[in-house]
Amino acid sequence: MRKITTAAVIALAASAVAAAGAEDLKESLAPKLQRIIEFQAEVGSLHPVLQKLHPVAVVDGDRFLIFDLDESKTGYRFLKEAPVPMPMPQGVRAAFPLEALDNRSACVVSPEVFDSVRGYVTIFHEFVHCRQWETVEPVLKERLSIYRRAVEAGDYMWELSYPFPYENAEFAEDYPAALDRMDRGDGPEALRIRARLKDLLGPENYEYLCWQEWKEGFARYLENAILRHLNMEENHGGLALPLTRVAFYEGGSRFIAFLEGRENGLTLNLETLFERIADPSGEAAGNSIRPTGPSPTTH
Repeated sequence: MRKITTAAVIALAASAVAAAGAEDLKESLAPKLQRIIEFQAEVGSLHPVLQKLHPVAVVDGDRFLIFDLDESKTGYRFLKEAPVPMPMPQGVRAAFPLEALDNRSACVVSPEVFDSVRGYVTIFHEFVHCRQWETVEPVLKERLSIYRRAVEAGDYMWELSYPFPYENAEFAEDYPAALDRMDRGDGPEALRIRARLKDLLGPENYEYLCWQEWKEGFARYLENAILRHLNMEENHGGLALPLTRVAFYEGGSRFIAFLEGRENGLTLNLETLFERIADPSGEAAGNSIRPTGPSPTTH
């Protein structure tokens, strides 16, 4: 008869405790996940993108507890556990495709996100990214030289690690100045500054700027729409010096609001929105705007 070592006993006990902990966590999350359904009923009418719910992956140590909508689409159910693909930072708030979901995008969060109303607003911020991924994001990325180069180099973290020249003094002065002109209603001067920034940055840096403004700026734009609806303080952080990637959350949100003011309904088409961010001089789409969703010519 094989002897069971002390280490094996400890490992078995730890495994049993972890399993019990996961079950307790799943049970405690059930009503909190249901609140997502209730929250959407309150804010879903603000924009079509908010009318689609997505999987939620809750980080529990080195694994995900993955929840998805049930067949009736009226509640979340536990779907599976899966190992985390990389170390998750404490308090993670993210959205990315999961191999365990056949590359569907999920909102990835830690459990305490469910403890406040702002946490639920954050979940819907991440749902915006899920919607971007499942509609036009893959096609838009293929247009970017910085994306193609990153894929060739195996750099799958390029969106976070791209060496953008945030420290450039002219950029740090002109980027907020353009946003200020937009806020003051001086569109022509704002766009002149924007054109100057494009020349200053060069093609690849400008691509990165526009990508982050579209991706993170649009999520912040809808995040603040939700906060206004709930009579809560909006999120306008990101433009304090020294600038970082978070500047494009706020800058993108304000630029999108400016563009929407010039072209009503622009945000209903994510592809056209990206094109306007990259080239604000493009012709207004007018009543030709398609509903948000996969382009029939590219998907």
